[in-house]
Amino acid sequence: MYQLENVSMDYHVGKKNMFRALEKINLSIAPGERYSLIGPSGCGKSTLLHLLAGLLQPTEGQVLYRGKNLTGCQQDIGVILQGYGLFPWKTVEQNVMLPLILQKKSKEEMREKTEPLLEHLGLSSMNKKYPRQLSGGQQQRVAIARALVAEPQVLLMDEPFSALDALTRENLQNLVLSLCEERNLTMVMVTHNIEEAIFLGQKIVAFADHSGQIKRIDENPHSGQTAYRNTAEFYQHCSLLRSWIGGGQHEA
Repeated sequence: MYQLENVSMDYHVGKKNMFRALEKINLSIAPGERYSLIGPSGCGKSTLLHLLAGLLQPTEGQVLYRGKNLTGCQQDIGVILQGYGLFPWKTVEQNVMLPLILQKKSKEEMREKTEPLLEHLGLSSMNKKYPRQLSGGQQQRVAIARALVAEPQVLLMDEPFSALDALTRENLQNLVLSLCEERNLTMVMVTHNIEEAIFLGQKIVAFADHSGQIKRIDENPHSGQTAYRNTAEFYQHCSLLRSWIGGGQHEA
């Protein structure tokens, strides 16, 4: 699905200085895989996600998507950025329909795609409400619905559950997992939460410092198994991941 080859990313700091956010990243993501990106704040996780979304172009190297250079946003890549990104003046239904409106779909086709998804995510009774009338968890479900309504093959998420209480976060983790399995989605998620990274990610990409380099890619065969959360092995894995990224002082 993705192939990153010697990808580096620089940002301008002032007129003359440059800051290197990523340094020679090499990464291969197969269709249907779930990846968690974790590490200290400012280590390059979100930059990497934006490159995978086609929102940024690398300073060096190349990002290949389906074997072709990724030069911009793609219709089959769904993105959920921090803060939900809902338009406050649009209803739930209108927010979810937005990708289809941009694709100039007919009203009938928009309804056909939107209504079953709203029902599946428990939003049907809220379709005429505005974001300000919803809880944080409900707003997050609207953001998920909008990302999925165009039937993408990839779901990219930047700290999607960070502002939610623990129970709502866990319920939405289970929801995202079931959607990924139903649709065979390739998922890449940025998170600061170690438990979340281990529960959802079949592979965990750990950034240990601010060098912009991947320090470790951890295989996680028990990802997605609900009972795994309550095992000694799960907590041992959490402890190991904390040590890899420098003691976990930034983690929830």
